[in-house]
Amino acid sequence: MSKSIGPGHEVLLAFLAASNTMSRKSDAFFSRFKITPAQFNVLNLAMTHGGTIAQKELVSGLLVGKASVSIVLRRMLRDGLLTQKPDPADLRKSVITLTSKGKKQWKRTAPEYGKAVERIFGEYNAKELKEFQKLLVKLDQSLGKTIKE
Repeated sequence: MSKSIGPGHEVLLAFLAASNTMSRKSDAFFSRFKITPAQFNVLNLAMTHGGTIAQKELVSGLLVGKASVSIVLRRMLRDGLLTQKPDPADLRKSVITLTSKGKKQWKRTAPEYGKAVERIFGEYNAKELKEFQKLLVKLDQSLGKTIKE
């Protein structure tokens, strides 16, 4: 008979299973649009800033590690989805701007993404969503305090 590690372990296993499922489904969803989840995040962040965003601000808002940012941006530059230029206010910094192709990509993808998010969370009421978000923030904070990178 095996001894249970504890109730937190069962929650961790459920969270990891959901996280893995979300990652696989996200990859499959965005592959239909020939972009990655990280590329959509770049497009979406830039669009929320009017199509142009400082690279530093983009890095802090992305849902990928810092090491992955340059790879994502390089591929998007190659594919003509964005441009990267020195910031006129500080030439040591860069500004990312979506091209017309990048804006079209976002306009094609974002509505379908919104529908998918609604299908995922549509069965939860506002109170449940708020509590779920609160618990995820608390989990993120706990991870930050207890597990050193």
